[in-house]
Amino acid sequence: MYALFMSLFDTSDFMPRWYCGNWTDLHGWTHVISDLLVWGAYMAIPCVLVYFVSKRRDVPFPRVFWLFGIFIVACGSTHFIEAVIFWEPIYRVSAIAKVITAIVSWLTVFALIRVVPIAMRYPGIETVNIQLRQANQDLEEFARVVSHDLRAPLRGIRRLSEWLDEELTPEQTDARAHIADLQQRVDHMESLIERVLAYSRGPQAADGWVSVDTGEICDDAATRTLTGTRMQYQRHGDFPVITADPTQIYQVFQNLLDNAARHTSGTAGRIDVSVQSSHTEHCFTVRDHGAGMSREDIERLFEPSAESALQNGEEHGIGLQIVQRMVQRHGGLIWAESEGGGGTSFHFTIPRARPAMAAWYNAQGAMNAQIASLEDGQ
Repeated sequence: MYALFMSLFDTSDFMPRWYCGNWTDLHGWTHVISDLLVWGAYMAIPCVLVYFVSKRRDVPFPRVFWLFGIFIVACGSTHFIEAVIFWEPIYRVSAIAKVITAIVSWLTVFALIRVVPIAMRYPGIETVNIQLRQANQDLEEFARVVSHDLRAPLRGIRRLSEWLDEELTPEQTDARAHIADLQQRVDHMESLIERVLAYSRGPQAADGWVSVDTGEICDDAATRTLTGTRMQYQRHGDFPVITADPTQIYQVFQNLLDNAARHTSGTAGRIDVSVQSSHTEHCFTVRDHGAGMSREDIERLFEPSAESALQNGEEHGIGLQIVQRMVQRHGGLIWAESEGGGGTSFHFTIPRARPAMAAWYNAQGAMNAQIASLEDGQ
């Protein structure tokens, strides 16, 4: 095996290409420079693809993607060897490289024959956008009808509780407490209905986005949310101006600040809001200094746990679900981190993306769902 490997680099029975034939400098260097430029491009293409694809975990047909990357690298290596042969006649290495490239090329062909018919069944971006708009309209209409039907019995329950409260004597404190608790739950149910309506509203067009000073938005949300509490609010970092929907960005900060205030231990505490910016996105963090959360609670944090919210008198289930959707409408991600006794941090990102990309971001979820269903049906 060692002898075979060493013989690959044996150039004693060949001559460098410069000495094979009558090469002019122009002719020879044209070949060399062209091969090196092609090799550089072949090497750059997989690097660019890997960099951007690594930002996502939902790329369809990942095996074909990596096979295609190997194919590009193999093709590039043959051009590099062709340039080297002008000085080092490594023709044996060139033969092995070409054999590998041929094998990988045909494996790629067979993989594409299997995959392309499936990929051709995927809907185009315009079709997905039309389906998304129709689905959002249907969802909003359904939520509007359901909320109307739910509000009617709630109004009846409220009126009955008010009549009962009027009939009670001042001494019946226990009964009054139960009625007050009932009315509080009615209020909470009405709040959940409003949150469901907010969740059902379809994404707004990116054409209506404006320049938003996130620092001013955050300060305004903190003033309105934390006024009357003993919470201390501190903002850190250079908050950027972004192109976004100002109402939705305000609601994101307001919900996260309200959630932090309600889950901070005691009647006083501190909420820190910070930002870190890169060349691709801004990452905002809202951190409280409460008791923290368990890993199991964090995993269920963005589930619309309406039943649990009703039982515990909290609203984080629907509220955080709305926050998540608003962040996703802007092409970002949201997640939480916590250490027991060390508070909880909510992070959300807003890309430095063009507003024209909003439709693409909004279509990702539906496209991925359709891709998954097609792949499952193979």
